[in-house]
Amino acid sequence: MKKNILLALESTAHTFGASIIEYEKNNFKYNILSNVKKTLTSESEGLIPIKIQEHHTFYSKKIIIEALKKAKVNIKDVNVIAYSNAPGIGHSLKTSNIIAKTLSLKYNIPIVKVNHSLAHLTSAMVLFKGNVTLLYTSGANTQIFNYNSKSKKMKLVGETLDIGLGHLFDIIARLFNYGFPGGPIIEKKALEYSKVSDEILDLPYNIKGMDVVLGGLYSKVKTLLEKKQREFDKKIISKKEFEFFKSKICYSVQEYTFALMLEALERAVALNNSSSFSIIGGVAMNKTFVKKAKLLSKQKNVSFKIPDKTLLVDNAAMIGIEALRKIFFENYNLKTFDKIKSEKPNPYERLDYEFKYKI
Repeated sequence: MKKNILLALESTAHTFGASIIEYEKNNFKYNILSNVKKTLTSESEGLIPIKIQEHHTFYSKKIIIEALKKAKVNIKDVNVIAYSNAPGIGHSLKTSNIIAKTLSLKYNIPIVKVNHSLAHLTSAMVLFKGNVTLLYTSGANTQIFNYNSKSKKMKLVGETLDIGLGHLFDIIARLFNYGFPGGPIIEKKALEYSKVSDEILDLPYNIKGMDVVLGGLYSKVKTLLEKKQREFDKKIISKKEFEFFKSKICYSVQEYTFALMLEALERAVALNNSSSFSIIGGVAMNKTFVKKAKLLSKQKNVSFKIPDKTLLVDNAAMIGIEALRKIFFENYNLKTFDKIKSEKPNPYERLDYEFKYKI
């Protein structure tokens, strides 16, 4: 019997990914055969749009070929192509848009365009039944969604009012010359510090209801670092003491921000009478964050799960899963090249504050 094969593409920001998913024709059942990605990193700078586009253009063909090879399928076996259409960095989004259209034209394969943020939500929603609360926190996004299983509605109930948590980690790491992405190195430095001390700095803690503000925390960190930098330049403190202070900042930032996130999450769970909650996005890779979320789950007697780690960071498999959800639960009409050739990616597309969501 012929397999049903979906090729998914992800290129919203720093990562280009390709995934092959085998799926059943009449049911929302699937098997991820491959999920390959390549992420742009830097030792001295953040995300430069033209450099991201150059990175994705250079690696895209290699990544797609590797995904097909690992899944042991041919491009001619593909029935559907899904790609990340929004939101994201314009230069990044163009890559998967152009590739999807090119493959659609050459092989006459229909296309599904996918919202990257919604794909993150769906990667967790497949794990649960009933009312669910989702904390979505990545570089650009920090949002809390409540899903009501009776009304079949997803509602945004809390978010950052300025910058995303992942972005906060990145710009603090840039202050310290840690490179990009900053989250993993901040986690490492915080862990090293926690082994010798639990002393914490006094930082801003800004929360109202289920909304948080993180910019003030960055400003305070910058001020503290500049003061220590002057002490180091005047040889008042040693290099070892200066680096130890940076680690103390990393530890303090994690403690403050994770407390903020989980306080807001706890309120959202209570508001929605949720039986389950999850954290998704790249920041959910942080082991300290997950450990604290598990403690909250135990305290409140609420189920807690997170998607497989390969689905937390930007990746193509989650794009494919969301595409299949749209096909099976929203009766999405597959579009061929002639119907989508003029469609452009939308870097600024946001999810509505409340919307119907079937799964």
